[in-house]
Amino acid sequence: FARDTRTAEEVDLHECLEEAVTLVQRELKPGVRLVRKLGRLPGVRCIRGQMSQVFLNLLKNAAEAIEKRGTITLRSLKKNGQAVIEVADTGRGMSEEIRRKLFEPFFTTKPVGQGMGLGPSISLMIVHNHNGRITVRTRPGRGSSFRVELPLSS
Repeated sequence: FARDTRTAEEVDLHECLEEAVTLVQRELKPGVRLVRKLGRLPGVRCIRGQMSQVFLNLLKNAAEAIEKRGTITLRSLKKNGQAVIEVADTGRGMSEEIRRKLFEPFFTTKPVGQGMGLGPSISLMIVHNHNGRITVRTRPGRGSSFRVELPLSS
């Protein structure tokens, strides 16, 4: 993410997603499969390094949610003037209590010393700063799906 100039530019979100995949791929457990279901997306005006960071955070959390075997599915589509990127996993999912606290700074379910609890809150801040939104659907024992929506460039 070193090329992050702090200046918004026209960006291919698939490139940001692939940068994040490259970084997280070697951390995936042997039983974790990565599936891409990518549609066509026009460019989005954003800060490239920040969006890559969002996708990296989502991918790392998805990978950690899968205990032994499972699938991470990456989807993209254009809907209602928005670019949509979804990172879904077949991991352990979250309780409603955890989902409600998920985007609070320093909230973590990891043992002390293994996580700072900043990934989701930083991702939320970045997406909001790009006039977008991030939502999560989850079911305990069935996995989670994080959806990032960003306005398309005019």
